[in-house]
Amino acid sequence: MRAPQDFKELRSLLGLLSFHRRFVPAFSDEVQPLQELMNAHKTLPFIWEDHHEAAFQELKNLVVGAEPLQSLRTEGQLVLNTDASGYAIGGVLCQVVDGEVSVIEYGSTKLTNDQVSWDTRERELWAAKILCPEVGWLHQTQVDVSPYGSSQPILLGESR
Repeated sequence: MRAPQDFKELRSLLGLLSFHRRFVPAFSDEVQPLQELMNAHKTLPFIWEDHHEAAFQELKNLVVGAEPLQSLRTEGQLVLNTDASGYAIGGVLCQVVDGEVSVIEYGSTKLTNDQVSWDTRERELWAAKILCPEVGWLHQTQVDVSPYGSSQPILLGESR
């Protein structure tokens, strides 16, 4: 697959990649440079730079190398691992059966301008709040939420 040559091809690529977003961890983080270029289509010319190419190649590798998602089993503990960067949140729903971890679904979304200014703890908690409804088919099912990153000890009430 070659890199897009104009905004029309970029729009098509973003649509294709978005179709596969549930299979790609941290999709919103990875696609950010391409979305920023697309958002500039009304005011700037199409200029494909090195960071766009790097994001494009990384996304291709992530889609091609994505682990197959597993079907939810009736037994086993569900765990939602969340993470937040400076401009996106993400998470992965896993199921642990007999000590073996299987990925059920990935989710991610870009933060708004207001949310970007939140501290890390707020973004981590927002990730859990947003991603739980994305797996809404879990209605009345216990899911352990596990934040990831530097705020984990604070969120879990542990001392540093």
